[in-house]
Amino acid sequence: MRNAPQTIVRERTKGPCCHPRAAGALSWQVPGTGDAEGKGVAMTVYETRRGISPYLAAGIVVLALAIGGAVGFVMTRTSSAASPPSQSKTGSSSRTGSSGGTGGSSSSSTTTKPTAVPLAVRSITPAANSVNVDPSAPIKVTFSAAVSSSGVTPRLSPSAPGRWRAVGDVLTFTPIVGFLPSTEVTVTVPAGKAGVRGAGGGVLKSRVVEHFHVKAGSVLRLQQLLSLLDYSPLSWQPSGTAIAPTDRAAQTEALVSPPAGSFTWRQQGWPSQLLALWKPGQYNVFTKGLVMSFEADH
Repeated sequence: MRNAPQTIVRERTKGPCCHPRAAGALSWQVPGTGDAEGKGVAMTVYETRRGISPYLAAGIVVLALAIGGAVGFVMTRTSSAASPPSQSKTGSSSRTGSSGGTGGSSSSSTTTKPTAVPLAVRSITPAANSVNVDPSAPIKVTFSAAVSSSGVTPRLSPSAPGRWRAVGDVLTFTPIVGFLPSTEVTVTVPAGKAGVRGAGGGVLKSRVVEHFHVKAGSVLRLQQLLSLLDYSPLSWQPSGTAIAPTDRAAQTEALVSPPAGSFTWRQQGWPSQLLALWKPGQYNVFTKGLVMSFEADH
C-alpha cells in the first residue's frame, strides 16, 4: 500500500538564477515513489516580484502567531465604594432685647466648604474577563459622578491611537486603529490626586484594573494576504474595492473581518491530492506550508 501523500516545504538556496526575494518552495511528494533525484515530485516556487507593504506582511505574522492558540488571562480588579457625603456645619444665631424700650440684636454664623465626594468606578465596558471583543469596539468607564473633561484619563495597555471623551459620568475611548487579534487589553483607571478627577474635585481612593481579550484573527484573511503577496499558488481578488496597503485602520479591521472575494488557481496541472488539501478558512497543512514559505523569507 502506498504511503499517504504529504506536503513538504523547503527553503530554496538563493543563487544567480533565483530572484533576490525568492520564497521557499512548496513541494508535493509521494514518499517511496521517487528516487534521490526527486522523481514523482511536483514543485513550484513562488517569487515575490513586487515590494511588500509592511502592513500586509505584519498581518501575516500576526495571524500566523494568533491562529490556533489558546490564550489565558488573569483579571484583577480593585475598587472602593463611594464614601458618604461629608457633613456641613451651619452656625446658630441669637437675638436679645431689653425692656427699656430699646432693643438690639446680634447674630453670627460659621460655614465650612463641603468636602468633595470621592469618585467610584461603577462599570467598565467591555466587561472584565470578556473575550472575542471587536478590535475597534469603544471602551467606556462609568463613574459614580460626573467627571472632569480636561483631567487625567484611564490608561490602556497596549496603547492604541484614539481619543477619550467625557460626557457626564462616562469616559469613552474611541480607537482610530483597532487592537491586533488575540491581544489582551488592560484598562487602568488611576486614583488619587494624579488620577481621574470628578467635575466637583473628587478622586478615586484606589485604582481600578480590568482586562479583556480581542477576538482571534481570521484564517481566511491569512490566506488572502499570502495570495496578495505571491506566497500561494492561488490568486485572490476582492469583490469590492481593494483595501489600500497603507490603510492601517482598514487592514487591522480586516484581520478579524476579512473582505469578500474569490480565489483562483494561478496554474493548471496540480495533483488532485494537493487540490483536495486547499480549504478556504481552514488552517491545515496546505496553509501551514505557505506560512513556512513566508517565514523563510522573513
